Amino acid sequence: MIDLVEIAKLAELYDRYANAIERLAPDRLQARRQFFSRLEALYQQEGAGADFETFRFETVKRCKAYLMKN
Repeated sequence: MIDLVEIAKLAELYDRYANAIERLAPDRLQARRQFFSRLEALYQQEGAGADFETFRFETVKRCKAYLMKN
């Protein structure tokens, strides 16, 4: 299970890339790379037995919920 501190970090990166106005802005592209890099590392640690796409979907859901609350 991914802890709240990690979700907060992922949510910030997710917000920077998913809600960017400029799709090709360097900051957006960097945030996207960092998000997926962190996500893949967490999948290696926490995602045993889960499909990556399912893991990604559930993590993005938690990021969105975190962003709505904060």
